[in-house]
Amino acid sequence: AWILILIFGVIISSFVWAEAPPHAAYGPMQVGYNDVIKIDIDTAANVFAVSQFDYMNYQKGNAFRYFGGQAKSSPIYLTPPPGRYIVVIDNAGGGIRNIRAGVGVIRSR
Repeated sequence: AWILILIFGVIISSFVWAEAPPHAAYGPMQVGYNDVIKIDIDTAANVFAVSQFDYMNYQKGNAFRYFGGQAKSSPIYLTPPPGRYIVVIDNAGGGIRNIRAGVGVIRSR
């Protein structure tokens, strides 16, 4: 689901709620200068943004570069450099469980 919301002069786009299995990926999404990726989760998880190349490495179990880390509370704000990113929500090895998550980009003006 793609939506566009204007709150206090800030545009929030591409906000999605979903149930996450052991890991879930959202994107790719374009992030510009001063844009912020906002992630809401309902339980602790590893939350990070990766390039498409690094996402492929993550899926293969290889080394990869990321922005983010372990999140114990919500919301999480990531400010990677401009580019295209996939946001990954990983249950941090906690076995299979559902994580309700929302991911969006807060666009700067």
